[in-house]
Amino acid sequence: MLDFAFGVVAMVAMTPLITIQSLGFRSVMAVRHRRSVAMRRILASADDQIIYFE
Repeated sequence: MLDFAFGVVAMVAMTPLITIQSLGFRSVMAVRHRRSVAMRRILASADDQIIYFE
């Protein structure tokens, strides 16, 4: 039973690190998605409109 104790402690210690990394990855992917949507809108527009970037 004590053979698995170190593994359990390691999993508990790694959980916050994995969570922070997954949130960072999600944020990077969301920014990349927003940029690709904006570029598609820019390239698809055939008229002379003013585009405001925030």
